[in-house]
Amino acid sequence: MRFGNHHLWWLGCSLGMAGVNMNFIERFQSLWQMPSPKELAAKELEEARRRFLEAQSGMEYAKRMSDYHSDRIKRLTNYLESSE
Repeated sequence: MRFGNHHLWWLGCSLGMAGVNMNFIERFQSLWQMPSPKELAAKELEEARRRFLEAQSGMEYAKRMSDYHSDRIKRLTNYLESSE
């Protein structure tokens, strides 16, 4: 995204130049403000959901690998028993 003078001109027309400066200052100051407890909880909930999906994917992968190895053991056991 490009921020050129035309963006500032448009904001200046719609808000007045004082509005642009205050908006910039407020945004700049918000970088150092502590997030509210609700914001922290929302971020933590999002992270928990992501981790849950990752864990589910891991479980699905492990289940399929377990099934694969179980089938492989059965196949090899049957092969060895039939060749005796």
